[in-house]
Amino acid sequence: VGSKEFGFTILSMTISMAAVFIPVLFMGGIVGRLLHEFAVTIVIAIVVSGVVSVTLTPMLLSRILKPGKETHHGKFYEWADQSFDRLQSGYERSLQWRMQHRTFIAIAFFATLAATAGLFMVSRVDFLPSTDSGQIIGSTEASTRTSFDKMVTYQKQAAAIVGNNPNVESLMSSVSGGLDTKTNVGRLFMKLKPYGERKGADEIIQELRPKLSHIPGLNVYMTNPPAIRIGGTTSKSSYQYTLQDLDQKTLQDSATKLMNELSQKPGFEDVTSDLDLSTPAINIQIDRDRAAALNVTPAAIETALGAAYGSAQISQIYTDIDTYQVILELMPQYRDDPSALSKLYVTASDGTTLVPLTAVSRSSF
Repeated sequence: VGSKEFGFTILSMTISMAAVFIPVLFMGGIVGRLLHEFAVTIVIAIVVSGVVSVTLTPMLLSRILKPGKETHHGKFYEWADQSFDRLQSGYERSLQWRMQHRTFIAIAFFATLAATAGLFMVSRVDFLPSTDSGQIIGSTEASTRTSFDKMVTYQKQAAAIVGNNPNVESLMSSVSGGLDTKTNVGRLFMKLKPYGERKGADEIIQELRPKLSHIPGLNVYMTNPPAIRIGGTTSKSSYQYTLQDLDQKTLQDSATKLMNELSQKPGFEDVTSDLDLSTPAINIQIDRDRAAALNVTPAAIETALGAAYGSAQISQIYTDIDTYQVILELMPQYRDDPSALSKLYVTASDGTTLVPLTAVSRSSF
């Protein structure tokens, strides 16, 4: 009987509160990804709370609460009751005072709005604030033609500097490997000591940066891993900006200009680009008329070049004790020789005819 008095109120409150968070479920972009789980949790909690309020709670009260036989309650009950009465009286007096001083209240209201706007303008702004996860990731890079042995020497120097830092508990160092097969790059994974025994991760990076910059021939880029990683690729920095263009020269010019401008702006450190202009490269231009005459598609040319230089995994060999990847690529002596392009053949559309790559394309350095 008592539930009928507040059942509709609880139902309307539950529906209205859940409706506020339902649009968050359908938000797109980065904000949607961040708030999706939050919205699901809040909506489910509100619905469950509403159901419990109109079903379980009244039933439990009917079993737990008994009619009182005494006219006097305990001291705690009396103290709490008096406290609520004093709170209500104070609130009533404050309302009366505010109604009598409306001009002052209006001035205070607009002053609060102005102060809020001012504080918003001067406060530091960050989309995802820096957190301390107890780890630091470092990326090392030498010049393009650095040999593997020389890169190992550079890497050992950087690892020694990092390992001697009192804030670092353990360190893992590697050269090349993983998705990046270039011999002039490496990685440093630093596990820091417990938070109470060391400085903050950002302070440690600032402390290590000048020491690592003294290694001639090696650039070291350190990042404090964010709590939520946004982006599909792993880079040398905490923030990424992607440029795309169909014209390679325009892309190179724009990337270089943007990187130079950012390097001169205050607040930016370790600005770099993964567009390595010093890497030896060959531009291959398809002769579409000859390719069409020989029944060769651009996709076939792309497939041939990808198989030769892409280092793609095409299969796996399974044994009793291990699994081995089968990687398709040219032998090292052919990968480093531009004249080896004349020895590549492309499969025509009939699936049997082999056409020399040089017959349907032109290459330039």
